[in-house]
Formats: sequence, structure tokens, C-alpha cells
Amino acid sequence: MTSDGWYDTVVIVTKGPHKGRIGYVDDADIHGTWVVCFGDPLRLPESVSMRPSSFRKANTNDLVERSSTIGVNRYGDDSVFELDKAIELLLVTETLWDLQYKEKFLRANEKTKIFISHSSADKPMVRRLRTDLIDHGIVPWLDEWDIKVGESIPKSISDALAICTYIIVVLTPNSVESKWVEHEWHDAFWDEVNERRIKVLPVVFEKCKIPPLLRTKKYADFTKGYSKALAELLLALG
Repeated sequence: MTSDGWYDTVVIVTKGPHKGRIGYVDDADIHGTWVVCFGDPLRLPESVSMRPSSFRKANTNDLVERSSTIGVNRYGDDSVFELDKAIELLLVTETLWDLQYKEKFLRANEKTKIFISHSSADKPMVRRLRTDLIDHGIVPWLDEWDIKVGESIPKSISDALAICTYIIVVLTPNSVESKWVEHEWHDAFWDEVNERRIKVLPVVFEKCKIPPLLRTKKYADFTKGYSKALAELLLALG
């Protein structure tokens, strides 16, 4: 993001005394720094000035983790409710709702040919990934949103796989043990080898045994940092 493109952006602070907090970039000053409010500016939150090198755009994982942190530590040692954290929590919660609303109602279209192969047991983390991809203008196909009531589930999945140009394989202990997931990406892998029509992109969400056919591929490793792995995946998706 350019230095003048931060206005109206929800960010996470990555260094300094406020590291880990979620803020809203409200204004710039003459010194090249930005005013970051830890909550909706209309609620008069705490605010600080900092340079863009001290923050980055917040992703869904950042918001979920911060929400959990504030939720656990809502009270100080004297049990007095911390108003600043409450206001920040409102910003986090409202941003998550906005992202999840977008994720639920944006459907894959003809120009979106990305399939996410995953175990149903990993659905929460897959929703989080899809939400972040949508926030970057990419709308992958996902069974729970793109299969309509009355449609054949196997046929809908087969049709989506037939036209996709990328298949993101979410690797976890659950998916490695799933014959259904193996079936989805195995066919795509051989299409990639034989026709180069499709690209198989492995992503590791939890430590697991990598399937032999995917061991030679570089994968996005979310276990070593969500933001970095997301950036690598976005780069692979062009």
C-alpha cells in the first residue's frame, strides 16, 4: 500500500509500545506520520501518531486473535473496566462482521476459478482464509456458499473443479486423512503435470505429514505466520 493510501484502513500495530493493537487510520500530519485511533473515531478512542513502517493492514486472523486477547483481559488488576479496550474491541468486532458479511454473500463467478480443497473439520480456518482472499479482490469457490439448496453436492464440486485454474490444498492432519480431499487435488495435480491447465497451491495450516506428490512443491506455511503466508499465497494467485 502506498504511503498516501492508508486513510480509512483498519491496521495492526507491528512494533513499538502499542504492538498487537488494532487501530483505524484516521488522518495524516505534516511530519509524514499517521494518526491511528484504537477504535471508531466517532467514539473518541485513544489515538497515537506513528509512521507506516509501524503498522500494516489487519487481516482476519489478526482481528480474531485480538478479539480473543481483549475478551480475556477486559479487566485490570483493580477490576475496573478498561474503556479504551472496550472501544477497540467494538472496532475489531464490527470489522469482523463487515468482512464476514462480504464473505457470506459474495459468490464465485465465471472469472473466479479458484477452488479450496479442504476437510469439513477445518471449515472455520478455511472461512477465515476465504474472507482474507475476498478482501483482496479474490472470490474462491466454496461449497457451503456456492452450492444451492436442491443441487447435487458431488456434481457441483466436480463442475467447479473442471473449470478452476487454481486449487488451493489446505493441509492439516484432518485433510491428509481425508480420501475426499485426496481425490479432489490428485486429479488436479495430474492435470497440472500433463496439461499445465491448473496450478496446485499447497498451504499448511497445521503441522502434518505432507503427501508425497506435494513434497517437491513450495507451500505457504501458515504455522510460521499467517500474514506472511497469506502474502505468499496472494502472490502465487497473481
